[in-house]
Amino acid sequence: MIRPKKIIMNAAFGLTTGVVFSFHLKGFSIKLLQIMNKSTAILVCSIVGMSALSAEMQNHYILGTHGINSAVKPVQGYSYSNIYTLYKAQQLNDQKGHKIGLVGKKKELEIQYLQNIFGYYSPYKLCGASWGCQVEVPCETLSIDQIDFNRTFEGAGKKLKLSDIYFEPVSFRWNWDRLFFFIAYGFYAPTGQYKHFSMKNSGLGDWGQLFTAASTLFLDRDKTFSLSAYANYEIHSKKKGIDFRAGDNFCLDWGVGKTFDRVLTLGVSGYYERQLKVDKGSDVPKNARGVRDQVAAAGPEVDLFVPQMNGHLTARYEFEFKTISRTQGQRVTALAVFVF
Repeated sequence: MIRPKKIIMNAAFGLTTGVVFSFHLKGFSIKLLQIMNKSTAILVCSIVGMSALSAEMQNHYILGTHGINSAVKPVQGYSYSNIYTLYKAQQLNDQKGHKIGLVGKKKELEIQYLQNIFGYYSPYKLCGASWGCQVEVPCETLSIDQIDFNRTFEGAGKKLKLSDIYFEPVSFRWNWDRLFFFIAYGFYAPTGQYKHFSMKNSGLGDWGQLFTAASTLFLDRDKTFSLSAYANYEIHSKKKGIDFRAGDNFCLDWGVGKTFDRVLTLGVSGYYERQLKVDKGSDVPKNARGVRDQVAAAGPEVDLFVPQMNGHLTARYEFEFKTISRTQGQRVTALAVFVF
């Protein structure tokens, strides 16, 4: 169970790695070497039992990547985002949201994600909108995209490996005084390690198309109090080597924040995910047919603007609830964003 009693963040810069964060969470510390990227990192793991359980988690998008002020983008220039996520789960839920028993001695699942996001924002406008593009190079320790009939946390990968790279060739943004609006189209390429039924996967084994719309509304003239929503819809292709097409997913990251002295922002953020269409194909396991997963989460967020480096540091903790056909746990996310 992650208990963010005290979080100590140390940043160190090296030749090839960007930031080293040290978290001290009730007795244990986690050191992360972040390559400076986007991709918030940890992907919630999906595991299944031989009963009517089906932990889908087919979306490439890593839940909780965005939070407060998610639609506020740089006016122009290049940006680099480095996101580390630690996800821990202590239970699997069935189709009715009930906890099921696990096989083996391991009662807790741990997954790490490391995202590197490189973006460009043009000062020129097209049809009244500013445009940009970005590439995300993610790494993760585990990506379970199929039903696991062992009903266990045993055998999960422990080393960060290249996952499915995300390309966003175009995005458009509009800024109207206190309202910021953002839309984008991108796709995921199956560059991660993938083998059907493998607990060592770092990719989903399919192409994914992602349609994104995000908005941030400031409720006061000084732009200190904001509401944000970052929504995306993902469509999947067939998986490599099998007749299995995952159902479409809807993901929503949200945040409510208050800024003090234009430097410190405190608030609450969270996410919601729902599989909108069922999996299709002759290789879809019987227990997964007609099943759609769901999860919601919420928790505190802290954001610190650092003028000297023209960027900001963010930390958030989110706990999951309303979980159906997937793992349920908590996640800690730390990210650094730099604009050049």
